[in-house]
Amino acid sequence: MKTPSELPKSRERGLLSSTRLIFHFGRGHRLVYVSVAVLSVLATLVNLAQPFFMGQLLGAVGKAEQSITALSVIIALVVLAAVLSGFQRYSLQVLGETVVKEARDQLLAHTLRLPIAEYDAHESGDLVSRVNSDTSRLRGCLLQTTVAISTSVLMATGAVIMMALVSPALTLVSAGAVAIAFAVSLLLSRPIRKAARLVQDDLGRLSAYVERLLLSIRMVRATNGTSREQQEARRLTSQCQTDGLRLGRIQAVCGPVSGVTLQGASLTILGFGGYQVATGGMTVATLISFTLLLYMLTSPVQQMIGAVASLGESVGAFGRIQEILTLPVEAEHGSTVLEALSQASVDEREAGSECAAIELRDVSFAYPLSADRSRAPVGSPTNALTSLTLRVEKGTKTALVGPSGAGKSTVFQLVEGFYIPDSGRIFVLGTDVNSLPRYELRNEVAYVEQDSPALSGTLRENLLVARGNATDDELVSALRDAGLEDLLSRGGLDLLIGEQGNALSGGERQRLAIARVLLADAKIVLFDEVTANLDGISEAAIRRVIENMLYDKTIVTIAHRLSTVISYDRIYVLSHGRLAGCGTHSELLATSKLYRALAEEQHLDRYSSPPVDGGEFQ
Repeated sequence: MKTPSELPKSRERGLLSSTRLIFHFGRGHRLVYVSVAVLSVLATLVNLAQPFFMGQLLGAVGKAEQSITALSVIIALVVLAAVLSGFQRYSLQVLGETVVKEARDQLLAHTLRLPIAEYDAHESGDLVSRVNSDTSRLRGCLLQTTVAISTSVLMATGAVIMMALVSPALTLVSAGAVAIAFAVSLLLSRPIRKAARLVQDDLGRLSAYVERLLLSIRMVRATNGTSREQQEARRLTSQCQTDGLRLGRIQAVCGPVSGVTLQGASLTILGFGGYQVATGGMTVATLISFTLLLYMLTSPVQQMIGAVASLGESVGAFGRIQEILTLPVEAEHGSTVLEALSQASVDEREAGSECAAIELRDVSFAYPLSADRSRAPVGSPTNALTSLTLRVEKGTKTALVGPSGAGKSTVFQLVEGFYIPDSGRIFVLGTDVNSLPRYELRNEVAYVEQDSPALSGTLRENLLVARGNATDDELVSALRDAGLEDLLSRGGLDLLIGEQGNALSGGERQRLAIARVLLADAKIVLFDEVTANLDGISEAAIRRVIENMLYDKTIVTIAHRLSTVISYDRIYVLSHGRLAGCGTHSELLATSKLYRALAEEQHLDRYSSPPVDGGEFQ
C-alpha cells in the first residue's frame, strides 16, 4: 500500500491531478499500458492509410484492375482496423477493472487503518460511498482518458501530418478551428468539475443517511418516526436532484457549444476546399482525401474533449478518494517519536510478575475537537480524564464505576491504544503502550464493548475475526464454553445471525463476544458494561461465564449495576475524569460518598457480598 506522500495531494483539484491519480492506481500494470499503446499505434496507422487508398480508388475510375486492387486494400484495412479496435477495447477493459480493484483495495486497506478519531469524524455510509461509487468513476474516466492519450493523440497527430502533405493551407485553417474548439471545452470543464463534486457529496450524504436509517429501522418504527424520516430522505434526494440538474444544465450547454464549434470548423474547411476546387487549386479526389483526414482529426478531438469532460465530472470523486488516502493511518506505536523509557520502568518490566497488568500514571486526556463524540461534546474544554492514576494487578478482577461521563470508557479507549493520552503514561504488563506495536498490544488486551457488535454473516465468520486460523473444533468449543450450545443446535457454525447480529438476543450477542475473547486468549480482558442492557437471568449467565471461563485472566469491568462487581478485588470510583475513591465494596461504602450514593440508589448499601443470582437486585 502506498504511503500518503506517494499520492497526489488532496488539495490539488485540477485535471492534471485527477489524471495522475488515475494512472497512479494502474502504474503496476505497465505491460497492459504497453499493449494498449502498441495496439493504438497499429490501429492509427491502419486508419490513416485508408484515406490514401480511397484517393487511389477515386483516381483509378475507369481502370478496373487498379480499382479492384485499391478496393481490396481498403476492405482489408477496414477489417484489420476493426480487429485491432476489438483487442484494444478489451485491453482497456482489463486495465479499467484492474485499476478500480486496486483503488478499492488501497482505499479499504487505508480506511481500515485510520485512527479511531477519523471514524468518529466520518459517517460510515459516506466512507462506503467513497469505496463503491467514487472508485467506480475511475473505470469510465480511465477508459476515456487512455483512449484520448493513446489513440486520439496519435490519430490527430498522424492526421495533421498527412493533411499537411495534401494541403498545407487547408491544414492551417483546420488546426486553428480545432484549437478553438478544444480551448472552449477546457474553459467549460471547470464549472463541470464544481457541479460534479457537489453531486458526489450529495450522494455520500444520502448513502450515509440510508445506512444509518436502515440500521435503526426498529427504533424509527417504534417511535412513529417513519414520516419524519421520509421527509428527511426526500430533502436529501431533492438536494441530489437539484445539484444533478445543475450539472445537467452545464453539460447541456457544454456539449452543443463544443459540437457547434467543431461543426463550424468543418464547414469552414469544406467551404475553403470547395473554393480551391472551383479555382483549380485542388482536385476533387484530393478534397475527398483531405475531408476523410479531417474526419479522422475531428473524431479524436471529440474523444479528447469527451475525456476532458469526463475528468471534469469525476474530479469531485477523485478529490473524495484523495481526502481519505491522504489521511494518516494509525501509528504502529503510540507515538511517532518514542520517548525513552525511564530506568524505573525498565526495571519494572524486567521484574516480570511484580509489574501490574495495567497502570495509568497521572494520565490526562481530552478528545479531539473534530471527533463526533457522544461522551464529550465537540469543543468542550473539560478533559475526559485529569491526572488519573490507577493500578490493576495481574490475575485480579477490577471494576470502574461512576456516573455517566465520568471517563470510564475513555480509560478503555486509551488502554487499547485507540487514542494517545495528552500527558502521563500508560503501562500494560509493565511496558509503556507507546513502545508496544499496536498488534502486540491488542493481542494482550481484549475489549468487549457494551453493545457488542456482530458481523453480518455466520457464526464461523464472527468467531474467525478473533483468530483466523482456529479450527472448527476450537470454534465449537468456544461457543459451548460461552453457553451458546443452542445456537449450534439451530444451525451449527454456518448459522446466519442477521445484519449486526439482529437474529440473536442481547445476551447471545454478549456471549458471542465472550467466545471471541476465549479464542483470542488475551491475558487482559476489558468489559464495557456488558450486562447493562440484559435481564437478570442473562446477566447471571454472563457473570458465571466470566468467573468460570476467564478465571486465569485479568478482568477489568465498567459497571453500571454495582451488583455485578461488589465481589471484585478492587473498585475504582471515577467522577468527571478524576479518581474519587478506591477499595473494595465494603471499604468504599465507608470512605466514598459518591460510591455510597450509587449503592443506595441501587439498594446495595447494606450488602458486603453479592446478592444471590436471580435476587431482587437483578
